[in-house]
Amino acid sequence: MPRQVPTPRTVQIPSAEAVAKERERLQYKKKYNRTLRSTIYALLVVAALAVLVATIFLPVLAHELSE
Repeated sequence: MPRQVPTPRTVQIPSAEAVAKERERLQYKKKYNRTLRSTIYALLVVAALAVLVATIFLPVLAHELSE
């Protein structure tokens, strides 16, 4: 079976404006993802602290209120 030689394709090089616009889009995406991730982590920490505070202090408060 003879080997097929690929036909050369023409590749369009994007303009400098298109490259700059794509670069800005990628930077915005990276910043957005970083902000979203840090917000989720902060909410997780707050939730964990709330659980710890509830676990440690609520039994003491419940005992004091029952007396």
